[in-house]
Amino acid sequence: MRKIRDQPPPKLKNPHKTSSLLQGFLGRCLIRDPSQRATAIDLLDHPFLR
Repeated sequence: MRKIRDQPPPKLKNPHKTSSLLQGFLGRCLIRDPSQRATAIDLLDHPFLR
């Protein structure tokens, strides 16, 4: 739990192999500050899931 709190969010090993939509979706999920992080409803409306 400390690693999650103290270290930056994980990065994709090969971002060039993933779509920009997936990268954007994951970026919204991995924001540390809960008040800034997307809600489940926001994520369900993300273009990656459409």
